[in-house]
Amino acid sequence: MNKVKSFTQSIHNNHVIFIKAAIIIFAVALVYNQDINLLINEATADAQTSYILLVPILTAYLIYRKRKILTAVTALPSQTKNEATGIALSALALTIYLAGSYTFHPLEYHILSLPIFLFGCTLFLFNLETLKALAFPTTFLFLLTPLPFETLYTIGGTMANYSAEITFAIIKAFGLPATLTTNENIPEIVVQKADATLHFSIDVACSGIYSLLTFLTFSSFTAYILRGSIKKRIIAFFAGFPLIYALNIIRILIIILLGFSLGIELSTELFHTFGGWILVFLGTLIILWGSEKLLKLRIYTHDLQPCLHRKTQKQAFCEACGRLLKTITAKISKRDISKITPLLLIISLITFFQFPVFALSKFPAEIILSSPIEGNKATQILPQINNYTLMFLFRDEATEASTGQDANLRYAYFPNETSKRPVEVYVEIADAKKKLHGWDKCFAASWRVTLYDSKEVQLIENPPLIAQSFAFQEKGSLAVNVVVYWYEKSLFIVNSTVEEKFVKISLMSIVDDLSDRPKMEEEQLLPIAGEIVRYWQPVKQWSQIVLTFAKYRNELFTVMLISVVALISSRNARNYLNKKSLYHAYSKITSETDKQILKAASQTKIPTAEQIASTYHEISGKNMKLGELIEKLEQAEKAGLVKKEILNFEDNPLLVWRSTMSIRKNTI
Repeated sequence: MNKVKSFTQSIHNNHVIFIKAAIIIFAVALVYNQDINLLINEATADAQTSYILLVPILTAYLIYRKRKILTAVTALPSQTKNEATGIALSALALTIYLAGSYTFHPLEYHILSLPIFLFGCTLFLFNLETLKALAFPTTFLFLLTPLPFETLYTIGGTMANYSAEITFAIIKAFGLPATLTTNENIPEIVVQKADATLHFSIDVACSGIYSLLTFLTFSSFTAYILRGSIKKRIIAFFAGFPLIYALNIIRILIIILLGFSLGIELSTELFHTFGGWILVFLGTLIILWGSEKLLKLRIYTHDLQPCLHRKTQKQAFCEACGRLLKTITAKISKRDISKITPLLLIISLITFFQFPVFALSKFPAEIILSSPIEGNKATQILPQINNYTLMFLFRDEATEASTGQDANLRYAYFPNETSKRPVEVYVEIADAKKKLHGWDKCFAASWRVTLYDSKEVQLIENPPLIAQSFAFQEKGSLAVNVVVYWYEKSLFIVNSTVEEKFVKISLMSIVDDLSDRPKMEEEQLLPIAGEIVRYWQPVKQWSQIVLTFAKYRNELFTVMLISVVALISSRNARNYLNKKSLYHAYSKITSETDKQILKAASQTKIPTAEQIASTYHEISGKNMKLGELIEKLEQAEKAGLVKKEILNFEDNPLLVWRSTMSIRKNTI
């Protein structure tokens, strides 16, 4: 019996959809709880990336809009081949999670695996139709993944340069006495007044990169909820990005002009008031207006007309017009229980072996956050290392005040051997990772700094701690700076209270030639880094089971990816072979009426029985009663030439008779 027909004849007053959804949410909470907490902490600490907090809210709204179609499709039975694909997708997500923990950006990889994990769980516990209905809301969660600092500042730095050049050209056209220069690698427009010189720095925050990221979220959301052709919605989506960038340049221009006329204090205040959120709001309104007026798109859905055949229908859907007639719920089956139970056991087992996003250390010394830090209290933060003399240099209170860090401390290890160079150590402590200085900010202006290759290095094996190593050279300097730095979370005693803080430790030294970099890393930077990590006493180590899996993480990822591709490919191959056999069966049909009905089903955009009857009349010039047409369609369904499907018509379920093959208009 057809799965839709079986479904429409089995209506049960249970809330299985909520049970399965709750299990998926529970599984996500178990696996990703620390990642989600960390993501929330980072988003709330930085106004520029606070848009991330809106992604779950907008996703919840997208799912709410689909409540009618979800009520229908979640009750459909699942297929074994789709369940196998769901298992493979979930395993692939967990493999990405594990492999990401062996990188310098574990949080980004963990969050990236979250939507894939949801795809797998949805396909495993529900069915393919539910996955299709939730495809965009789940894909929308990829926007939760924070861009790595390297990417963010590379793109933002380039945008800042172009913004400065375009703004400067416009200002010169206005006749203002201005020059374009740089200040500490940051583009700066200097405007000369009679009584003062005004400096307007255009850094990454002014470049519009954060506004573009926020607008990407709203533009994706808006383009999806708009009603109309996909082509027009894609145009609306891409039209917003040059618009928001142009608005950002206009904002910079207005601020400079106001600063020239009314003073830099007022213009600076306006910069914060007329910030990124206002730009995104204006850009979204303009896109909505343009979509409605120019592209003829709309936001609201068209309500379906009531069914005219209700009195003759006993099933959930009207087989004539396809309207939903009854509220649908499903019955939880033994098969569902047989899937839910092992899923919960596996997720619980994974949680038992779960490892922290950042290595958690138990720091032995009490951190005194009040100034000054001197003597033994300062040097207790880092270990004494043989053949080196540790010296505390100073505390950078200016950086602490500007970034919100708890402490920014500078040290140096002076070697006893005169052939070796001193190693500077930067220790930064804050309650959010984003408050810690990103080395990438220094490279936004590439004309001042030459950045050499960057690579990841492993400092310790258990728990694995990955550092980033790179080299750079300032223009005009002969020396090459070599840096090794890493992040971790540590327990600090602050005012008699134990608190978790984020820590970034950077080791830097110089070499006369880039070819000396490997020797500097191997003989000085990496050994000192290992001593510091061990001194900070990692609290939680990984189990041997997890380490074994982690050892073969690349092989596991390859196997999981091949499994997913193989399952999807085999499904497509079966469909292709099935279609070839269906075309052969179609060619054997002798009844011209049957052929015309199948042709009408193939050529009807929304193939309800009523619409197929209308198309059949256009093809044959004849009328056919709906009851007779439905009987013909049911016979074709048994032969596999058509199948019942629940169509998502503007988030409303509609029962249609979908042709399993494409029949052209000129086909005989």
